Amino acid sequence: MGNNVNKIKKKRKIKWPGIIFIVILIGIIILINPLTLVSRIKLNNLKYSKESIKNSIEYNVDKDLIKLGYNKTLDEALKDKKYNKDNFKEYSKIKYVKQDNFIDNINKLLKKKYSTDDINLINKTATKEDIENLLSKDIVLDIDKYLEYDYAKVSNIDRYVSYKEENDYSYEEVVTFVNIGLDKDFYDEPITVDKFDETMLVNKYRELPEDYEPEDLTTIDAAYASDNNQKATKVVVDAFMEMAKDAEQQNLHMIANSSYRSYQEQKEIYDLYERQYGGQYARDYAALPGFSEHQTGYVIDIANKDHEIFDGTGEFQWLKKNAYKYGFILRYPMDKEDITGYAYESWHYRYVGKELAKKVVDSGLTYDEYYMRYLDK
Repeated sequence: MGNNVNKIKKKRKIKWPGIIFIVILIGIIILINPLTLVSRIKLNNLKYSKESIKNSIEYNVDKDLIKLGYNKTLDEALKDKKYNKDNFKEYSKIKYVKQDNFIDNINKLLKKKYSTDDINLINKTATKEDIENLLSKDIVLDIDKYLEYDYAKVSNIDRYVSYKEENDYSYEEVVTFVNIGLDKDFYDEPITVDKFDETMLVNKYRELPEDYEPEDLTTIDAAYASDNNQKATKVVVDAFMEMAKDAEQQNLHMIANSSYRSYQEQKEIYDLYERQYGGQYARDYAALPGFSEHQTGYVIDIANKDHEIFDGTGEFQWLKKNAYKYGFILRYPMDKEDITGYAYESWHYRYVGKELAKKVVDSGLTYDEYYMRYLDK
């Protein structure tokens, strides 16, 4: 009898380690819903961050994330303390950019009633200061009409708006003209040129350093120059000589009347014009030292051997049709004074290279306009 009792007691002995394991397992299952586990796996496969996955489940947007696929902006938003659940759909439409306070900026711009399309355009070029400027004022109406152009700059938005209010130009013209600097007075807060090649833009808003001098100045053959001291960069001299010799085949005779000028030489010319013809004439036909294209070494003022008024000559008519084939463009065309800052100069030719010269001519734009739209980086 005693032995039977002992056997029964042994059978009823509780196996505590096994029960504890089962309890823990049940707890894990309760904590990790099988459905959320599936979401975690899928979101992890989509490369969302662990924190974003965790928060997406907490905010109940995990299934929306899975449908969308990977979205960098949402990934950043979900792990940001400034995340706003009401902006979930808007976040998904905004391209990620590396920007301080990116999510907070989006929230504030949306609150200002900027659209997601507006914000994408803003973020293409906006600096921290640009964002602060936009957030400090009422919404800029029609901001998309200015910023839709690849060359538009958020930093210029206030200038665009003011210039548009004062002038009957298209949005494209406003952006181009303001980028050139036409909303300012000549020489007012100029940009210093730091890219020295055949595409550089020098005008009354963009100046060269006083000590700038091309490295490969070459003297033009005296038979094709007004004197023995006409120089330009080698590529320009070679192109001019080829062009002049080809024109000779048509019994046309071109000479380099004026080419490279140093900063000091330009100063002397400007001062002379001002003394002899007055300040207005000097401003129309000359440039302050540092602001002259002649200092680049990529310019030749062309004349014929008889020094006739150039746009009435056969040489000029030939150049109108052929200069671009040698890499030259007429830099200051007729009726473009308001853009170039200079009166029409039929003799002033700027070398930009054959490929670019054709593009500029085909565009019908002045070089100032073309540069701002396609070359200004």
